[in-house]
Amino acid sequence: MTLELKDLLIDKPVCLIYWELKTPLESVSQYFFQNNFEVKILKDKSELEAWLKLEMVKVVICAGNGLEEVQDLKTLLDTLPIEKRRKIFVIYIFPSENTLDPEKTFLLSANLLISEKDLEFFEKIYSKASLYWEILYRNYYKALESFSEEVLTS
Repeated sequence: MTLELKDLLIDKPVCLIYWELKTPLESVSQYFFQNNFEVKILKDKSELEAWLKLEMVKVVICAGNGLEEVQDLKTLLDTLPIEKRRKIFVIYIFPSENTLDPEKTFLLSANLLISEKDLEFFEKIYSKASLYWEILYRNYYKALESFSEEVLTS
């Protein structure tokens, strides 16, 4: 897949969504539309690969009936350089998982894991989870910025 010029000219954060669930996609996409994200629906791994070359991707949502349905996407996300991966909030949505399960979220290398049955609470769950990650990495990014400035001035 090749991105079009209009894609390259997007001037707001991008949310990429791969959706294979019975629940309507709008249960999640509306939140990002309302919060000034450009929402793009992915058909396959090649589309994710093309979009990940841009720095504006801030959220990737992989929603399927199990890990095997999104494994190609997960594999691609897992191979990103760590500095790039840290800047992307990765969400997995599966019918049979427990929302906010810390062990499974960690094992998926995700920022958030949601059960399909809990999508009615998506906004609140996402808000809490994104705040958690922001607080977790706040000192890291401050230190990185300070170190970068130090290196540039020496």
